[in-house]
Amino acid sequence: MAVIVKDGNVEKALIEVKRRLQLEGLVKEIRKREAYIQPSKKRKEQKKAGRRRLMRTLSRRIAKEGF
Repeated sequence: MAVIVKDGNVEKALIEVKRRLQLEGLVKEIRKREAYIQPSKKRKEQKKAGRRRLMRTLSRRIAKEGF
């Protein structure tokens, strides 16, 4: 990945780098790998995320279709 600095505007280039890293998911991946997570806690978080996704889709469906 490369970002071109135009007119010596380093701040704008830094913002662009941060945006690209976030879009590619690298920031999330780095934070996830910072510390070891026990397999049981990892499974618990995955279940929690699944429940959150299910509730979000159900609430959107209720709002859209009424049931």
